[in-house]
Amino acid sequence: MALEPVPDGEMSPSPSGETLEHVVRDQLERQLRRRGTGPTISVLGVADERATLLRHGFDRPADVVLGFVLPSGFGAVAAVAASVIAREGRLAHGHLAIAVDRNGAEVCMVATDDGFARTHRPCGWLADACRRSVRLATRPENAHPLRFPLSLWMDRLMVEIVHAGRPVTWSQALSCCPVPARWSSGGPLDLGTTLASITPSWDRLRAAVACGGPLPVPVEPAHAAWMDDAMFARWCLGFFPDYDDLRADLEFIAPAAVAAAVDRTIDAAHAAFST
Repeated sequence: MALEPVPDGEMSPSPSGETLEHVVRDQLERQLRRRGTGPTISVLGVADERATLLRHGFDRPADVVLGFVLPSGFGAVAAVAASVIAREGRLAHGHLAIAVDRNGAEVCMVATDDGFARTHRPCGWLADACRRSVRLATRPENAHPLRFPLSLWMDRLMVEIVHAGRPVTWSQALSCCPVPARWSSGGPLDLGTTLASITPSWDRLRAAVACGGPLPVPVEPAHAAWMDDAMFARWCLGFFPDYDDLRADLEFIAPAAVAAAVDRTIDAAHAAFST
């Protein structure tokens, strides 16, 4: 999806916090009344006290918001999406709404059949997308760049273990690692050092993808250019299970020698990256 140009003209002033909250609640009420027959996600522009539908979709919700730039005639963006809400120890189908004005003020609210609730500062790809649509930076991301290739490796190895039906070998683990075989002797120390040498920082990786460079997860060049580094990092890592969970799962189900070699590789990669 191509980036939408920002129309020429004076930027609309940001609406008040009270107006944003009213818009968010009104849109959630509309979605609840539809009983699941409405779009999976809707994106609206807010000007004064009026909300205008700008985009909507019924599947692939990320495609509706990635690359979107709020036209200058609106002072805030609002996104409403179907979601699974955790309330009082149970999960319920409902909707999430996030509104962000051009100054960075945010309103986030969830709704189920049980009622409405304001939430703390919104996070996740939808909150990131709302902020990028009004050209604001997203919240910082502290994940080390090595977590991307290491998560990819461990995720592939977990799949290999599950499908193999028998204990995997270090040779099989090596074949899952995103390092060309000719670049490594196959030992954990050399493998970790090689991983560190070919892993770019998040800003360099995003710049490369924005220019059409390859990536093992789906990110269009235009979307990479539209994201900031923090959103890009979270987007890439979001395709994998939690990093610490992957390490713990591997330690539990992989042969002890293989799990130990993976740990030594990870330690070597971090040591080499920081020197």
